[in-house]
Amino acid sequence: MKWRNGLDLRFADRRLEDAFWIQHDHTTWDQVRIASWLGIGLFGFFGLLADQVITRGFTADDILRYGIAMPGILLGIILSYFRRFDRWRPIYVSFSILVSAAVSNAALAVTDLPTDWAHSANMLVVGFNFTFIALRFRIALINALIQAVMYEIALVDRVGWDWLYLTYSNTFFFSVLFVSATAGFMLEKSYRRNFLQARKLDEQRALAEENRALSDTLLLNILPAAVADRLRTNPEVIADRFEDVSVLFADLVNFTGQSGAIEPEQLVRHLDDIFSRFDAVMEHHGLEKI
Repeated sequence: MKWRNGLDLRFADRRLEDAFWIQHDHTTWDQVRIASWLGIGLFGFFGLLADQVITRGFTADDILRYGIAMPGILLGIILSYFRRFDRWRPIYVSFSILVSAAVSNAALAVTDLPTDWAHSANMLVVGFNFTFIALRFRIALINALIQAVMYEIALVDRVGWDWLYLTYSNTFFFSVLFVSATAGFMLEKSYRRNFLQARKLDEQRALAEENRALSDTLLLNILPAAVADRLRTNPEVIADRFEDVSVLFADLVNFTGQSGAIEPEQLVRHLDDIFSRFDAVMEHHGLEKI
C-alpha cells in the first residue's frame, strides 16, 4: 500500500490523501451525528443520576453539563449540516471531545461527585474520541493526550498524591486509552485499505468500459448493428436466411501499380475517401455493408 511507513498512515501521494479524507468525511457524517446525539443523551442521563449522588455543587454541575457540554456538542451537530464547515470538521469535533473531557474532570473540582464517576466518564470520552466520531488518528491521539493531562490534574486535586489510588486509577484509564488508540489506528487503516480497493475497482471498471466501447466500435465497422447486438448478447453461431439478395463487388483498377507510385500517407487518404463514399451510398439507400 502507498503509505509512508507502518505508523504513519498518510498516503505518500498528497492528492490521494486529500481524496481519501474528502470521501471519508462525506461517508461518516451520519456516524458522527449519531455519536454526538448519543453523547448529549449520556450527559443528560448521567446528570439525572448525579443529582441523586452529589450533595454540593448542583448549580456548577448543571452549568457544566447543560450550559457548556451539551450545547457545545449540539453546536457541532448543527454545523455539520453546512457544507462550508466541512473543512473545519476535525476542529469542532475535537472541540466537542475536549469540552466533554474538561466538563467530566471539572466536576471533580466543583462537586463532591465520586471519583469513580470521573473514571467512567473519561473512559467513555476516550472511546468516542478514537472510534465513534471517525477523527483522524493523529488528531485523536493529540486529543487523548490533552485529556490525560486534564484527568491527572483533576485526580491529584481530588485525592492528592495517594500513589496507590493514582496507580489504580491510571492503570484503568491508560489501559482503556491504549486499547481505544489501537482500535482507532486499525480502524483508520481499514478505511484506507477499503478506499484503495474501491479506487482500484473503479479504475478496472473504467478500463473495462473503454475496452468494451472499442470492441463495439470494431464490431460496428465490420458487421451490421443488429448483428453486432446479437453477437454481444448471444455469442453462438448467427445465421439468417434471405430469399433475395444483391451483392456488389468493387475493384480499384490498377491499384497495385498506383500504390507503388504514391506515398503511403497519400494512399491511406485515398482509400479512406473511397470507403467514406461507399458508406455514404449505403446509408443513403438503407443498405448494409459487410
